[in-house]
Amino acid sequence: MASRAPAASSDTAPRKTPLVPAVSRAIQLLNLLAETGQPLSLSELATRLGIVKSSAFGLCTELVAGGLLSRQPTGYQLGAHVMAFAHAYLKQTSLPQLFLSQLAARQTLPEFTVNLSVLDGVDVVYMISRPGSDPLGIELRMGTRLPAFHAASGRAILSTLPKDLLEEKLASFPRVKLTTKSEMSVPKLRKMIAQTAKDGYSIDVEEVRDGMLAFGAPVFGPHGREAVAGVAVAMNCDTATPKIQKNAISEIRLLAQALSHQLGAAA
Repeated sequence: MASRAPAASSDTAPRKTPLVPAVSRAIQLLNLLAETGQPLSLSELATRLGIVKSSAFGLCTELVAGGLLSRQPTGYQLGAHVMAFAHAYLKQTSLPQLFLSQLAARQTLPEFTVNLSVLDGVDVVYMISRPGSDPLGIELRMGTRLPAFHAASGRAILSTLPKDLLEEKLASFPRVKLTTKSEMSVPKLRKMIAQTAKDGYSIDVEEVRDGMLAFGAPVFGPHGREAVAGVAVAMNCDTATPKIQKNAISEIRLLAQALSHQLGAAA
């Protein structure tokens, strides 16, 4: 499944008057290429960024030299060095390591795919995913973005947000149907989130991918009641018996609780 590009957040969105215009344009260019997911010509980049072609050429030349862009016959695309930043981010963040350690220690649902993600705007971004022994047919690679209101881990995190913040996100989430079962009704989504908050876990029934069932749970840090991340387990609907589902819900909640405890969350 292709990764979706980051929506501009308060930390990355360009200011009305950038402090360093060249840096701001470089960020916009990288975000544009991440969003399109395919090479763009110099003319296309200049047009979409609203800059002259010579400025676009200068930006691309510097970014290619730094390994952040790669020049292809059909245009420019993101370079391999972008991954170095992603790996550096994970290295300085303890949560992925704690996640893997807990999975290994607890032998959590080894037959199923288990993932860890964080909320970014109205998306969830997958930090790390451990494939299961039972082939799922979906690859949730590091950096993959999915609509938070459809993904199990996203709903788990959303269920912990203050009402006003949740309503903001409900008002702005992209109406993109990943499958025919992706819920688009705001009242129904609001009800699903409320049920998740009540139950302590979320459910995604073929909303992200046909034939996939997932259960998610929120992970808390030492401050506040808002989740800092979400964990989820995904499996094939056809083989998910009631017994398997009950065990998966229990295990994913225990995993979330163990991670929360390690992060210093209140009991």
